[in-house]
Amino acid sequence: MQGDGNIGIGMNAAFGQGACGITQSTISNGVYQINPDFSKRGHFFHPYGQHKAPIGVTVPIGQPDGTIVFTAPMNGCALQVNKVPGSFVFYYDPLSTSMSGNEPGTIVCRVEPKDYDRFERGGQAVKAARSSKYGGTYGVGIFTIHHEGRWKVYSSPVSATVDKKGKMDKASLYTGSITPLMTSFEDS
Repeated sequence: MQGDGNIGIGMNAAFGQGACGITQSTISNGVYQINPDFSKRGHFFHPYGQHKAPIGVTVPIGQPDGTIVFTAPMNGCALQVNKVPGSFVFYYDPLSTSMSGNEPGTIVCRVEPKDYDRFERGGQAVKAARSSKYGGTYGVGIFTIHHEGRWKVYSSPVSATVDKKGKMDKASLYTGSITPLMTSFEDS
């Protein structure tokens, strides 16, 4: 993946989960879209939890630097990471209240909507889209990157609008950028 510019996660990336590679495409100058490629390995993806159920993806401890665990776009959802013997389980909590508290392991990380959408831009964007003739959507991709013995958590807003013909307007597909480090946890 290229290192500069804005990164969004494909809105159609909700099919499949677990170990994957990453494909990258250029949306416009300095703006990239990434999607999971399940024919490859080296990274991990977890999709939106359908039917309000959390989705867990298991990632073995000891991944090499540069390994990325990434989510489908979130808007009001949460990321929770539990440590179990020999692995971490990354949960996509679709309502940020869907975790039962009975999931195995110890919670080592939790990222709530207030952590990745501090100014409630998601809610504002959804309200604007609903009042628009054409509509749109907003979400935040969460990236957890392994580096120097730690998992470091970042986010990137994803904003998609629809043009007058009802098609995705690529010029406005991704308007966010990678945030500063939100939190991190040890890989041990």
